[in-house]
Amino acid sequence: MGQHLLPEGAAPSTPAAGYVAVYAKTDGLLYSKDDAGVETVVTSVLGANVGTFLATPSSANLAAALTDETGTGQVVLNTSPSLEGTVSIGGSDSTSNVKLNIAGTMPKDATTLSGLSLSPTLTGGASTTVMRNLIMNATFNPVANNLTLFSQYNQSVFTGTTSPSSLYGCTQVHILATGALGGTITNIYGYTASLSVNSAATTNITTYAGFQCSNIANGASMTVGTARAFVGGMAAGTNRRNLYMHGTAPNHLAGALMIGSDTDDTVNKLQVTGSIKATTTITTGGYTVATLPAGVTGARAYVTDATAPTWNAALTGGGAVVCPVFYNGATWVAA
Repeated sequence: MGQHLLPEGAAPSTPAAGYVAVYAKTDGLLYSKDDAGVETVVTSVLGANVGTFLATPSSANLAAALTDETGTGQVVLNTSPSLEGTVSIGGSDSTSNVKLNIAGTMPKDATTLSGLSLSPTLTGGASTTVMRNLIMNATFNPVANNLTLFSQYNQSVFTGTTSPSSLYGCTQVHILATGALGGTITNIYGYTASLSVNSAATTNITTYAGFQCSNIANGASMTVGTARAFVGGMAAGTNRRNLYMHGTAPNHLAGALMIGSDTDDTVNKLQVTGSIKATTTITTGGYTVATLPAGVTGARAYVTDATAPTWNAALTGGGAVVCPVFYNGATWVAA
């Protein structure tokens, strides 16, 4: 390996125009002098610890040479880096509308591709009461009232030439390694929704819904054969329920309710295929004879103004007898 040996001595005279003199003085340092006669210690041009980094370019030496670094450890490059410890993204940024942006493409042939994968191993201690794989605590400070806030927003756009066989917007899979578990797990919830309002000012919420499914309509190049807002696949068994509402508030169903069949007769609001059991009385609708609705065979009701009703005979109104009635397919009769 070649080398240049410079003798230590006094500073030379100012070099000619367009030249720089490099020399060593008796103090053991390397100097330069330009054509204006300005002398500079060459090593003083470098910051503290930079020379050490140039001699041994390690992550630790680079960190020692930097003056405004954050965090510790190894240098991270942009292709497949490995991070350890806690990574914090903070500060105030008024120039960008995205705090963390994961972009790029993944043109790879593999069984599974993931844009973002979280696979931590959380090991708690005696004082651990909560473990979370992902926690998002966003603080919104809106200036105007006419805006929409999304605590979590997931939008997927498919641009391929083939359609996927299945599409799931959000999937929760809980795997219990039973060999490592013991005791009793009181509750397992695949999805929970709650609302807590803590405001110094009066806050009026017009409508709150723990779960909302919007309507889906056919498009110019898309046809939806069957659409269901909620599907439960729980098989029958002891203490198994596909739908379980234990709140005491009323339940509202605007459309028809079919029990035992998925075929809507488009007439009745409640359609039951199979037997019906009631442990208390059943109340039917009450009418006058004149206001009885258009009948459907088998429909039952009662009237409040029958005149001398006779079983299975046509009704005459204007009286004072309360009488059950039945529609026989042609007319309402006393029942």
